This record gives sequence, structure tokens and C-alpha cells, in this order.
Amino acid sequence: MKSFGRELNKELIELAKHGDGRALEAIYNHYVNDSYQLAYKFVYEPSLAEDITQEAFIKVINNVHHYQFNGSFSGWIRRILVNESINRVKHEKRLEVIFSLGGEDVDNMGLFKSNWLSECRELEWLLKQLP
Repeated sequence: MKSFGRELNKELIELAKHGDGRALEAIYNHYVNDSYQLAYKFVYEPSLAEDITQEAFIKVINNVHHYQFNGSFSGWIRRILVNESINRVKHEKRLEVIFSLGGEDVDNMGLFKSNWLSECRELEWLLKQLP
């Protein structure tokens, strides 16, 4: 994940903060491949990793004006991507549980015996380890 290690120049980020389309495109092109790879590590499904990457960049574009240079820009993007990945994993696991119930009595299923809760906690712990 080479692009997360290389910061973009401040002028490009400032242009993006003011809505410059070329600057936003340059940011997208710089980070998109590594962002996809990171999302894929969460879900191990190419189409879902693409969706996560797309949703994360929509959030980056819509919120770049809030970026305050208090940390690395790549870290800010990575945080958005990881949060989007965690939320999607939680959502997918919930859907998986719901679809697997198929009309059975939920109270007697012991939903919290599955691994999804521990996986979510592990992902949240990993998120806290990011710079």
C-alpha cells in the first residue's frame, strides 16, 4: 500500500477542499488502488470491496472541506475507508443472520454465539491501532 505512505502536497489538498475537480480526481487516482486492497482485506469479496471503496471516496469528496491538516491526509482517507469497511462488514453479517433465520424463533437461536460480534470487536480494535 504504497500510496498511503506518500503524502500529497498541501496545495493539491487545498484545491480539493475548494471543490477543484482535477484535484479531487488526482486524489482519487492516487489512493484508489490501495484503498481497494485495504477494503478487500476486510471482506475478501471483489465486488463488495469495490462498493466499499466507492462509498468511501464519495464520503472523502463530500467531506474533504472538513479536513483540517491535523494529521496525515492519507490517514484521514484510510480512517474513512476502514470505518466504511467495518460498517459494511457489520451490515453484511446482520443480513447473513437475518437471512439464515428463515422464520425460526429468534429468541431461541442464540445469535450472539456466532463469531460476527468478536470479528467486529477485532476490527474495531484494529481501527484504533491505525495512526
